[in-house]
This record gives sequence, structure tokens and C-alpha cells, in this order.
Amino acid sequence: MFTLHTSNKTENLLAHLNKVLEMQPLSSPFSRDVFLIQSQGMERWLSQRLADAFGVCANVDFLFPGKFYNQIAQAIDPTLASDFFEREQLMWRLDARLRDLSHAELAPLQTYLQGDQLAIKRFGLAQQLAQVFDQYQLMRLDLLDRWQAGQTFTTHPAEIWQRRLWLDLIADTEHPHRGQAWLRVIERLKNTEPNNSDFALPERISVFGLTTMPPLLLDFLHALARHTQVHLYLMQPCQHYWGDIRSGKQMRIERLQAEQLEQIGDIRHPLLSLLGQQGREFQQMILERGELDWEFDSFEPFGDASDDACDDSTPRSALVQLQNSLLEGQHTDKIAVQDDSIQLVSCHSPMRELEVLKDALLKQLDQNPSLELRDILVMAPDISVYEPFISAVFDSASSNTQSASPTQPTFRYAIADRSLRSSNELLDTLINLLNLLSSRFEWHAVLDVLERESVYPRFDLDADSLAYIRSWVAQTHIHWGRDGAHRQQLQLPALEQNTWHAGLSQMMWGFVKQGTGLEIEGSAAQALGGLDAFVREVLFDYAERTSKPLSLQAWSTLLLNLIDKTLQDNAYQQLTPLRDILQRLAQMPSNESYPLSVIVRWLDLAAGEHKTSQGFLAGQLTFCSMLPMRSIPFKMIAILGLNDGDFPKIDRHPSFDLMGLAGQFRQGDRSARRDDRYQFLDAILSARQTLYLSYVGQSIKTNDDLPPSVVVSELRDVLALTPLKRPLHGFSQAYFSSTASPKALRTYQPRAARIAQAFAQSERFKQAPRWWQGAIGAQNSDETPSAGLLIEELVRFAGDPPLYFMQNIMGIRFDDVAQQQSASEPFALDGLENYHLNQRLLAAKLKGDAQLNALVERLRHSGEWLSGQFGDIKLDEQLSGLQAIAALIEDTLTHIGKAQPANWLELDLPAGRLNGWRQHHANGQLHYRYSKLKPKDFVQAWLWHLTGDQPTWLIGLDKNNKPQAYAFAPLDQTERMAQLNNWLQTYQHNVTEPSALILEAAWAYVSAKKPENAERDALNAMRDKVEGTKDWASNTSRPPKAEIALLYQGIMVDELYSDAFLTLTEQLITPIWQALNDKETSAND
Repeated sequence: MFTLHTSNKTENLLAHLNKVLEMQPLSSPFSRDVFLIQSQGMERWLSQRLADAFGVCANVDFLFPGKFYNQIAQAIDPTLASDFFEREQLMWRLDARLRDLSHAELAPLQTYLQGDQLAIKRFGLAQQLAQVFDQYQLMRLDLLDRWQAGQTFTTHPAEIWQRRLWLDLIADTEHPHRGQAWLRVIERLKNTEPNNSDFALPERISVFGLTTMPPLLLDFLHALARHTQVHLYLMQPCQHYWGDIRSGKQMRIERLQAEQLEQIGDIRHPLLSLLGQQGREFQQMILERGELDWEFDSFEPFGDASDDACDDSTPRSALVQLQNSLLEGQHTDKIAVQDDSIQLVSCHSPMRELEVLKDALLKQLDQNPSLELRDILVMAPDISVYEPFISAVFDSASSNTQSASPTQPTFRYAIADRSLRSSNELLDTLINLLNLLSSRFEWHAVLDVLERESVYPRFDLDADSLAYIRSWVAQTHIHWGRDGAHRQQLQLPALEQNTWHAGLSQMMWGFVKQGTGLEIEGSAAQALGGLDAFVREVLFDYAERTSKPLSLQAWSTLLLNLIDKTLQDNAYQQLTPLRDILQRLAQMPSNESYPLSVIVRWLDLAAGEHKTSQGFLAGQLTFCSMLPMRSIPFKMIAILGLNDGDFPKIDRHPSFDLMGLAGQFRQGDRSARRDDRYQFLDAILSARQTLYLSYVGQSIKTNDDLPPSVVVSELRDVLALTPLKRPLHGFSQAYFSSTASPKALRTYQPRAARIAQAFAQSERFKQAPRWWQGAIGAQNSDETPSAGLLIEELVRFAGDPPLYFMQNIMGIRFDDVAQQQSASEPFALDGLENYHLNQRLLAAKLKGDAQLNALVERLRHSGEWLSGQFGDIKLDEQLSGLQAIAALIEDTLTHIGKAQPANWLELDLPAGRLNGWRQHHANGQLHYRYSKLKPKDFVQAWLWHLTGDQPTWLIGLDKNNKPQAYAFAPLDQTERMAQLNNWLQTYQHNVTEPSALILEAAWAYVSAKKPENAERDALNAMRDKVEGTKDWASNTSRPPKAEIALLYQGIMVDELYSDAFLTLTEQLITPIWQALNDKETSAND
């Protein structure tokens, strides 16, 4: 018996179901009710509603169509049941078959299946073919019959080689394919007396929530109805027959063909024609492909007394008016939207969509006390796009209500229908680990895997250990590669420098022998052991074991061993499905060998297709994609991501898919675009109080308007619905200004209000001056003059006063961001690295050739220097230049005598006390730099010069990279103390606010060749300091230091050329320039 139940409300269909279950109980309490459904969301909703109605929901099987029909086929004829033609089985069989293309009909495939990445290409083609053949079995049985009869169905050239592959597949088995098996079952059911007890069929089959199905499966249901109860519960938007409603395009074609407008009836509701094509076709199929024994309907207007939407005394909302117009199938005038029942919101990004949605939800919860989070559904065409933003927005208040801020609401939410890849951290880690095994072993990729919470505890590591490891990787200059042999496999020189093997060897040497540079001792030894075990026993070992193709069975065993060795074993909920997937691999029908790349591709596909059952209707706010909660009623339904081009999806078929050819579409064929349109219509019908629609309608770059999805535009054809444009930021003044419309803009975010208030109250955001105001307390400085300032600290300050203020006073440093280690070995050293290495080379040279040679060897093997022959050439150049400056230094040393023991100085100045150790020689001080001398070198040497009554020499490279020596003559005590006091006062001022002294600009000012150019030169130097430099010839630029850019943001360079700057220049820098020009010697003198 086939019974059709129809209604415009899912709740009414549920009432029908409850009545059937109550009035027609099964013959035995041990019998099972079978439900045919299309989503896990419908399964959860039905089980909850049945439990509400009967107190318990038990002895119920919820089955998806494929599993349902396979079980029925097996119950009727076990010989017909076979998984030979299941899609995943087909994929591996096709991959094996595509290895032999010698047959003439397969020649077109030879062009594609050759060259690089052959295994991946073959597997990708097999995967697409398996999907196409899977559809042929259900939707194109006549096509497969013609192939088996030696005929073709179309003139498309791809049909020839597809037919050959199919015939080769079926030659390997005696089992019929799925379509044939189900046809035989249908014939047997039809040709057998009704209610045949020989068939072990369920007593009752309830089809609930399906909106379409292939004709073959509908025929299957009709055949089953001869022997058991079949109830089809179908939600219909219109109470009248609407299978003949045509779209505007169809009617225009018919008008042109008929040439008589009066022969064509008026278009009824446009949304039924535009959005309901899938539903219309299914209604036609139901009526055309079999008789109905019973038909019950319960159509009723929306907004009646049984609805939550409104009562009889309440004016009908725009949503109810729209739903009822669909129910009647008629549309006259545009519906005026004068309430919040239908909202269309335009935002700048997915993140803003969720921020605005959160405010909308809080508004709804605030205004409607009966509304609960479980009554709200948030959908998107692809919820994975929004997953990271959901946590960012809705986790802003702790999920633990005890720790949540009282001013910040807390949302309990779940993301349903997530793929295993996004919900299972262990599986995601395994995929990343496998990708790493076939990679270059770049240092950051290795640490990214090791630092995962599912990995590092397995190697007895903790957060402190990981910090040690990051530091060691930087100190040993590991960039990429297992070792030299690994690099050679990649057709590169077999250099050991900067590899993991070289780096680990240095770490081990640092542990075994102290005083070799890198020292590892104490608790750090455990961290070294964990790193070594992960790199050598996992990465190195399994990289070797996975480098060769293996059988599927061997891959299954190897990967199971890998997760046992690498991943934490206490996360059973995540580990079990991962093991199941890997064990399933061993059962696949192929004896061929596959490379790692194919296994990773398969694992990624399997993880993406497998959906979790968690998060559905768990008494909290639910986020999910469109399909899982289809047709389920909620008081409020929100749909995000209704963007042009994203929804509805475009039907994409492989170029060889014969079902996708022009003119080949048939009733019941799958169409992602039609399905998306009908889902949108379902959502309109399922919202009981509020329908919230959101899209990215404003460019985040230009603020230009962007069009919404075509379904939104079609909805606006029947509704007077204006998009509500939301600002780019939640703290926009539009939310808080006195002219803001309380209906249009409202936010519940206290933090946004505080930021907006700060913007409104501060003139600095209008004029964009300094980001700081006034002076800060001197207590922010680590050392104050009253306690005695170290001379070294004053010297450090003098080298760059603005940078000193940011780093040492404000505590703002961006060094770690700016100097992140590269993933490839260096081919040039940056300025700072080059300077430090040159200083080390020079210091070693001055100690003797033995020390220099030892350092050179250490640099060659430690990875600090450039690798390969290029590095050798550059090192030779460095050493060549080293000889000249070393000779100049040694010559200078003959004049100033031997180094003397450092003496402690305590200098009491009017501004405070200076103290510190002073290094000097018998007849003066010596400072040297194996680099071009900069203003800071002269200034810092000058400050040390002021601490003694001897001459001071400064040696470095001039503009032509030639060694040059400069000397400062001794000064009398009074002048020295006065100069030091000036510098100390400048330091003290800098402790509370940035000094006006910009060293590079001051040096350019005093060194200008013409007095009239001094201001110009100073401004140019300021501009280079604050804005960075640009080489127009090479079209390259060097940005300013991040701290300097932050300090001077919003400041015009001209403002820095102030009276205070000129005063400090005259007071502090001019004496240095004058002293420098009083005494100058050259290495060539």
C-alpha cells in the first residue's frame, strides 16, 4: 500500500506520522520501523519529536537511500547484493584498469595519462569516472544496456573509451550492477503475489524529508508498496497542483512558438516557478510513475493559532504573507516588509556577517523572551567557510559561564555536519604529517607538526620544551632538508649545511661538550631527546619507508603503525574513526602499488566526504550547511553567504560526463543548482517567525556594492525588501551617533561601544598626530639616574634615541616578526648578520691566524655562512678585505700600547650619576667596526671618549669600503663633564617621551657641505628614517623599522624638523663633528 501525505508544514506531516504509528502499530514489539531519510539532521529531529510524542523512540532504523535499497535487495535476493559496483570500489578498480591503455579504444587517454604526476592524474581520473559510473547505474540504465549490447548512446567521442572501461569492469564479475540488481528486485516484487511472506521486508517504510529521488528508486518504492506499507511524507509549498507552473523563460518560449499570447495562462507565483523546479518535477514523477492507494493532505495557512508566528489578533507578518502567497500559488502586488520577520543584510566579509548576525540574535532574544537558542538555525551554502569565524565571534565570551564576562553574553553553539577533516584533529595531523614526509622538510613545517597537541606529548615534550627547540633550530641555522643525500635526490648539491641532520648533530655536540657555542644541559636534555626521536625515528624513518610505492594493504598497516607511534592514544573519539578509515583501505579491491601522494589524496577525499553526526539539535544554537537541516522548522532561520556566484551552485560536470551534455538532462537527474534553489524555498517555508538573509554585499577594499545571489534578487521581485547595509567595523560611529536609526543599527558589544567612544572623544583620530599623548612615568624605565645610570645604557641610547624609547622604555619590539628564519638556505646575509659575522672574523684575526682558521671552519660547517661554492667565494672576499682593516688596527695598537685592566668609573654630574666599566689601552681607547661607519658609531665612540682623558681611535670602512681611522683628541675635565651632562639630560627626557634628536638627520645637518643645504639634507635623512628608502634604479625599497614606523605614524616629516631638534643637534652632535675634523688620519698616511 502506497500512501502519500502532503502538507505545507513539516509539523503537519509529523502529526500524520504520529497518527499512523498510533493507529497502525507493528505486529510485534520487536519489529522495527524503517525510515528513509536524506540527512542526519532529519534523523535527529524525527527521533526527538517521536520521543516527545510517545515517551521514547526505540526500535527505529533511520536509513539513507543507498543503504536502504541495498538492504531491501539483499532481503529479497541475497545473490543480487554486492559491493563490487560501490563508488569507492569502482575508483580503485578503475585506477588499476587505467594502467593498461593498450586497447585502441583507450588511445585518447594516453595523451593525458603521461608525464609528471602520472599516479595522481590516474587516480584523479579514476575518482571522477567512479562518480560518473555511479550515476549511470541509477540514472542511465538504458545507456549501460546499449554498451553491453555493443552499441553507443551518443556521438560524443568520450563515450567510446568509457564504454570500453565499463565492459572491462563488468567482465571481472558475475554480479549485476546496482541498477540491474534493483530492476530485478522491482520485477520480482511486481511479478509476485502481493504481501508475499517469503520476503523479509519491513512492515512499514516511512519516507520522510526527501524532496526528490531518481525514477528508479521511486519505482522501487511503488513495487515495495505491493508487499508492505509505504508512506511518503512530502512537504509541498503550494496546496494546488503546481507541477505545470512554468518559469518566465519557458512561457516566453511557448508564446513565441504559439504566436498567440491568449493561449498561455497567467504566470502564477514567480517563486514557485523560479525556485521550485525540482519539487515540481518530483510531484510529476509521483503522479506519473505509479498509482497511489491513499492520499492525505493537511494544508493550512501560516500564522494560524497553531503557529508560533502570531495569533489571530496579530497582523500578519511579511514572512507569513509570503508563505501564504506560496500556499495559494498566486502573487499580485509586492509584499511590503514593514517588520523584522524578513531581514536582508549586506556586509563586507564573512567575519562581519557573523558579527552582525550575533547582534541580530541578541536583539531577537532580547525582544522575544520565549525564543531560545535551540529555536535558531544558522545555515550557509558551505559552513566550512565560516568555521574559523564562528569560533572567533561566538567564543569571544567563554563557553564556561562562570568565567564569562557579565557584560558579554555567552552563546552555546554547535557546528553540525562537519567533515571529518575539519572536526578530527588527529586525522588532520596525519594528513599534514604525510605531506611532510614527501616534502623538503622545511623547518617551520616540521615544527608545525611537532607542536600540535596531539603530537608533542607523545615524545615527552611540553610547552617549555617546544620553546627550547625553536631556539635551537634558529641557533643551528636549520633551513630545510633531511641531509645531503636528501638534497641530492632533489637534483641539488649534496650539502649538509642547514639540514636537520647537521642541526641535530650540533645540538648533540652542544649537549656532550660544553663551551662549544650551543650548550644544552639539565632539563633541556629531555627536550633534545624528544626532538631527536621525532625527527629521526618518525620523519627520517617513515620518509624512507614511504618513498616507494606499496600495496593498499601495506599502506594500511604502515599508517596504522605511524599513528600508534606519533599520535596521542587517549583521544578515543577521534582515533576510532581514523583507524576505521585506514583499516578500510586494506579491504579495497586492488593489488597494485601506489605512491604516497595517491594515499594522501585518497585520505583527504575520504575525510572530506565522511560527515560527523555531532552537533545536530543538541539544545543549542546550530550552525550547518544547507542540506542537513532541510525542511526542519525553526522559529528563526538565518542563511549566510548568499553571494552572487556562490549560491546557487553552478552545475559542473566532467567534460566526459554524458549526463551533462546539452539536451541530455532527464527528469530526476541531479542538479546542484536546482537543488540549491529548492533548498532556499524550503528555508522560506520552514521559518516560523524570522527569516534572516545575509550576503557579502560591499567590497572590503573599495566599499563598492556587490550583487547578492540570484535567489535573493528573485525574492526581492515579490518583496519590497531593501538590504540593510552594515558598516565595515562593529565600532562604527553609525551604531552610536544620535542620528542612527535604532531599528536599522544596533550592537550589543560593550567592547565595540568602548572603542567607538574612544574614537569620538579623541581628536587624535581626526588629525592623526602621535599615537601617544603627553609624557609617561619615569618608573617605566628599568634604570633611573638617581640610582646611577650605566654608561653602557647611555651609549646604547645615543645610538638611536627613538628606537631606544620604543624598545627599552615602551617595551615594544618587533625583532621576532621582522627576522623570522627563512625556510631556504641563505644566498646573501642581511646587514645585521653580515655585521656580526664580520666582527667575529675580525676579532679572531686579531687573535691570530689559528683562531681565524678555526672560526672559518666552524662557519662552513655550522650553517651560519652561505653554503656551497658561492659561499666559499663570498667568504674568500670577506677574508681578503679583512686583511687590510686588521693591518690598520694592528698598526694603531702599536701607538696606543697594550690593553689595560678595565677601571670602574663613578661620575657625579649635575643631572645625576654615571657609572660603569671603562675599557682602554695604555695610551688611549680603540673602537673598530668591520663595516661602513655610521653616525651612531661616531656618537657612541664619542661618549666613551668623554669618560677619559686620553685620545680615542675609531676604525672602520669609509664610503668606498676602504679602511679608515679617525681620532678624537683629549678634552679637559670640565668640557668632558659638561658634554656628558648634556647627554644624560637628553636621556632623562627620553625616559618620559621620545627625544627630538634623530641621529641620522642631525649628522646630515652638521655634515652638509653647504650650509644652505643643511635643512634639505636633514629632512631627507628624516624621511629615510621614518618612511624607509627606495632605490628607483632597481625599483626596490627598504621599509623603516617597525618600531620607528609605529612611533611616527600620522606625523608629517616636516614636523620633526623642529626647534628642539636643532637645539639638540647643536648641543650634542656639532661638538662631535668639530672634534672629528680637528683630527683625522688615514690608513694610507
